[in-house]
Amino acid sequence: MDTTKPWLVVAELMKAKNNEGGPAVGRALAALLEEGMEVVFVPPILRFPRSSCVSEVIEQSPDRYLVYFDDVTDRNDAEKLEGHYCLVKRSALPESLEDETAFDVVGYRLVDETAGDIGPIKAIEENPAHPLLV
Repeated sequence: MDTTKPWLVVAELMKAKNNEGGPAVGRALAALLEEGMEVVFVPPILRFPRSSCVSEVIEQSPDRYLVYFDDVTDRNDAEKLEGHYCLVKRSALPESLEDETAFDVVGYRLVDETAGDIGPIKAIEENPAHPLLV
């Protein structure tokens, strides 16, 4: 397992699907999400939890899941996460996971709704509270 990249993007948060805060989740690796797993939401949102634990995963169709998180309690919370990604620590994933299946945010540009273009993402740095985009 690649220890130089301790976090892996496993899911893209899509449209909120119900009033209880269950956003639909897509990506081939979303099947790796399981109850109790800690995830980090990127890019982070001000005044919103940067991480949460998966409380339930329901497969809706191949590569489409309805995922509930402990800190996403209603549709408004789920809508804030639309278009964001879930990062999971590689140490929480199966050893056999191939690096080629990873979606890496390094190289993408970070654009803030208010501040505009922040710049390219150079790395994801480990931090005790949450990973940091460099």
